[in-house]
This record gives sequence, C-alpha cells and structure tokens, in this order.
Amino acid sequence: MRRIIHKAIYMLIADWIFLLIPFIFFSCYSEGQKKMKSPAGYNLNKPVIINLSKKIDEISGIAYSSSDSSLFAIDDNTGFLYKIRLTKGPDIQKWEFGKKADYEDLVLVDSAFYILESSGKIIHFPLKFPITEAKLISWN
Repeated sequence: MRRIIHKAIYMLIADWIFLLIPFIFFSCYSEGQKKMKSPAGYNLNKPVIINLSKKIDEISGIAYSSSDSSLFAIDDNTGFLYKIRLTKGPDIQKWEFGKKADYEDLVLVDSAFYILESSGKIIHFPLKFPITEAKLISWN
C-alpha cells in the first residue's frame, strides 16, 4: 500500500514538473513583447545598466541625491556607505558609518541620512564626509 502511495506522489510531482516547464519557458520568452510606455524623460525599454564593483554586491538601501546626480547605498552588513556618481563612469566613494550589523534601508532627508537596522535601531548622521557624527536615535 505504501508503495502505491509513494508511486502516486512521484507521478503527481512528475506531472506538475511536466506542466510547469513549458509555462516557465514561455513566460520568460521576450521576443515580440509589448513595449512599455515611458514617463517623460525616461525610456524604460532601453535602461542604462551600470556594473558596480563586486565589493558592493549586497546593497540594502539606496537614496538619490539630486544635488550632484549620485546614489548613496549601504551594504547589508559591513557598516559602509557608498556614493555612486552616475555622471562619471561611475565613480564610487566609500565611508564607514558603523560596525558590522544587519542593515535594511537608507533614507536621505534634507541633509541627513537615516539607516535602519534589522533590530529596529535607527542610525542618524549628517550629509558630511568623512562621517564622524553617526548617532543612534533613542526613542525613550
């Protein structure tokens, strides 16, 4: 009886795999796909791809700075803030803001950064380099 049940389960799994493979193949097929309508000033059908250093392969947060057309990013667990200038090739700068931890997101508000840790802690420091004033925000 057990053999029959196991055989039935294996057959069901094989059937699902047999049905899913064509679905996955055709859902990824892109030739002839409808072009996307882009907002003014953008072409979503021809994105610009910038290859970054392998050293920053696990970014957890990104913030845009309109003052010099650059992105700021944090690494997921190193405590480093990166500045990626989009107008120069890209040029990447790096500063340490904290110790190793599990960082989740980054926000740039006015002239200050706020970084969220997975524990719920928020680190705050001004948009000034080198970073010397990183502080933990206390909610007490």
